Amino acid sequence: MVIGKLGAIMNNIPPAAPQTLTGGEGDDRLTGGADADVITGGTGNDTLTGGGGNDSLDGEDGADVLYGDGKTSGNDTLRGGAGADSLYGGDGDDLLDGGDDDDYLSTYGYTGKTTLIGGLGNDGLYAGDGADSLNGGEGQDTLYGNAGNDTLIGDLGNDYLDGGAGDDRLDGGAGKDSLYGGLGNDSLDGGDDDDYLSTSGSLGKTTLIGGTGNDTLYAGDGADSLNGGDGQDKLYGAAGNDTLTGEQGDDYLDGGAGDDKLDGGVGKDSLFGGGGNDSLDGGTEDDFLSTYYYSGKTTLIGGAGNDTLLAGDGADTLSGGDGNDSLRGYAGNDTLTGDLGNDFLDGGDGDDKLDGGAGRDSLYGGGGNDSLDGAADDDFLSTSGFTGKTILIGGTGNDTLQAGDGNDSLNGGDGNDRLSGNAGNDTLIGDLGDDYLDGGAGDDKLDGGAGRDSLYGGGGNDSIDGGADDDFLSTAGFSGNSTLIGGTGNDTLVGGDGTDTAVFLSNYANYTVTTEGSAVLVISNTGEVDTLTGIEMLKFNDRTVAAPVLPVLTASAPRPVLEVDSGGVSKMVFTINLSIASTSAVTFTVRTDGGTATAGQDYMVVDQTITMAPGTKSTTVTLNILGDRILEGNETVQLLISDLKGAQLPGGASTLTTTGTIIDDDAIDPVFTLEAYRILNPDVAAAFGNDDAATIRHYINYGRAEGRPSDGFDLESYAALNPDLFNAFGFDSAALSNHYQRFGRTEQRPSIGFDAEAYAALNPDLFNAFGLDKAALIRHYVTNGQAEGRPILGFDVESYAAMNPDLFNAFGLNSAALINHYINFGRAEKRETTGFDVETYAALNPDLMDVLGYNPTALIAHYQYAGRAEGRPAFALSTASGMMAEHSLGLLGMVEDLG
Repeated sequence: MVIGKLGAIMNNIPPAAPQTLTGGEGDDRLTGGADADVITGGTGNDTLTGGGGNDSLDGEDGADVLYGDGKTSGNDTLRGGAGADSLYGGDGDDLLDGGDDDDYLSTYGYTGKTTLIGGLGNDGLYAGDGADSLNGGEGQDTLYGNAGNDTLIGDLGNDYLDGGAGDDRLDGGAGKDSLYGGLGNDSLDGGDDDDYLSTSGSLGKTTLIGGTGNDTLYAGDGADSLNGGDGQDKLYGAAGNDTLTGEQGDDYLDGGAGDDKLDGGVGKDSLFGGGGNDSLDGGTEDDFLSTYYYSGKTTLIGGAGNDTLLAGDGADTLSGGDGNDSLRGYAGNDTLTGDLGNDFLDGGDGDDKLDGGAGRDSLYGGGGNDSLDGAADDDFLSTSGFTGKTILIGGTGNDTLQAGDGNDSLNGGDGNDRLSGNAGNDTLIGDLGDDYLDGGAGDDKLDGGAGRDSLYGGGGNDSIDGGADDDFLSTAGFSGNSTLIGGTGNDTLVGGDGTDTAVFLSNYANYTVTTEGSAVLVISNTGEVDTLTGIEMLKFNDRTVAAPVLPVLTASAPRPVLEVDSGGVSKMVFTINLSIASTSAVTFTVRTDGGTATAGQDYMVVDQTITMAPGTKSTTVTLNILGDRILEGNETVQLLISDLKGAQLPGGASTLTTTGTIIDDDAIDPVFTLEAYRILNPDVAAAFGNDDAATIRHYINYGRAEGRPSDGFDLESYAALNPDLFNAFGFDSAALSNHYQRFGRTEQRPSIGFDAEAYAALNPDLFNAFGLDKAALIRHYVTNGQAEGRPILGFDVESYAAMNPDLFNAFGLNSAALINHYINFGRAEKRETTGFDVETYAALNPDLMDVLGYNPTALIAHYQYAGRAEGRPAFALSTASGMMAEHSLGLLGMVEDLG
């Protein structure tokens, strides 16, 4: 039946006869009957209804609406043709083809096995609950599979695919597609371009394939398989035992919960495990692998490239593969293998096993009983800072091994190795090569093995065996009772402060024991010569004998010497002692060598050979200390003793250095003090007594011109630096002054160099204990402080007030308050503490004495607000360069020429 050109309605079809209905050019409504009808819409916006039976409907041109058969059974074929068509299937296995333009296809609500084809255009395809097949065709299509085991193909364009319930297969095709699996065991393939794939929320066993492009894949909670394909992909596993493969490109893989397997493939990949026993393989290039924060038993494999591997808190296995890799085990009993390349391995906590493999590797143990093996090349191994019982093996190469504080075992292997035991009862084996072994604290066992080794014991009773070749063994500086075995070769054995025993492997009769210089020589009948110092016992195969005793030579530090005025000379005396009188002459060389003082300027050079006659136990070496006018602070000079013969040095050392201190009078002694002027000029003291102003005026008017001494004595210093006087007189100023005038000055006893207030300020514990009790402070210095090396100079109360106007305004000249401020704040603030003396300021500035008299408060105030800016002398006559400050003194008419 053919309908004319105008639109028509044809719905009175005989109920049982197959019909063929063809529309015309208008908007037709054609309805078939119960049999297999063929209905064609023609041009126009037609509505076609198939009715019962296996119908074939073709909308042809126009925006057509096609209905299959609704609830009536029939396997219908619906073709939209050209135009934006809407096609509705029904029950039965229908085929819907949208054709050109933007079409809507639906079998939603039905259970047949249907096929939906979008064709050209941006189509919407909605399947029912059967096993449906959907193909979007070209364009940006939307496909919904709903229930049933469906197949969805996006084809060309940026498509949206949703499989719905059932075991679905989704293929995005070309374009930037979004694929959602829904419930069931789904398979998603993004195809070309940058796709988004997700089965999130599903418990099914799904497969997600990104294809080419930069894809994002989200799995559900089942045992899923994800493959990124080409491009820089992001893969997320979620819960379940998942398999993630990055393939080509720089990919990001996150396994999530479950026992996952991650493979980065080619590219610079980032792999993250989650909760579970995961396996991560970076593949080629520089990868980042991590199971940090998790406690599963994981396996991390870096593969080729410079990889970074971070394990979690479980018993993990890490392998760096080729390249310069970084491996960190963290907590758990981990196994780390660097493989090829220069690798970094850190076991972290737990009983870990580290193997560097080939390359120059750095291996670090942590808390636990670790085993470290450097394997090939020059490696660095360390468990320093930890207390586990560890094993360190250097392997081949020149290795460095540093143990911790447990009972450790170290083996250098081949090469020239360096082994350090630190604390604990350690075992160190140098093995092959010229090795350096240091046992550290503890009762250690050291074995040099083959090669010319250097072996050092530490605190503890050590056993040291040099092994083959010419070795050096030493426990110098330690007090343990150690055993030293030179082994074969010409060895040097140096004992410490305990009772040390040298062991020889043959009978006594096969050796000759003699002395030479400062050493004991043990010569075997095969010609091997061992050189011993500091060794007390000699143990042979058949007997043990005492070693020949050589006196021990020591040098005591001299008393600090005060530098005198320019052109003068003071003496620094070093005392050399022997532990016992020698039966033969003892000779040695002494020379000045080092220190902060300048040879020829601060002291005269000494370089001489000294001989101590048999039976003597002591001698002295005197240095001439040269005076100058240079402000340079206290300095040191060192005396070096060497080339000793007939005695030995402590600990078997070959040289001994002792240090003396030169106290700079220019830096600590102002050019004028009332105390010094009175004690050094008794007639002035007798004439003016305690009249400070009159005493200062005498210096200004007469004393300076007469060349009277005005500095170089301080009562506190005289007591503190001469303990015999303090013990005899205490801090009795009259007795101390009388002794200095009668004896001390002639004896050149030190009389400056200590300040009680500085001693309190620089030692807060003493200030808290004694306050400003000068007698108590001096007593502490004499009995303890000098031996403890406590600071005694570098703070002056008057200077601290004068140099810091805010403190002077706040505290005046309250010594306790000023010292308390310095301890709590001033030291940290680096405030000035020296460089001003009020007596010197008065004596060197007569115009101020005329105006202010001797008023310390007024003089300090003047210095702060005028004198410092004017450059007035306030402490010394010299500048830092040593030149006299003649100009300022000349202006006052006090000097004519100071050289």
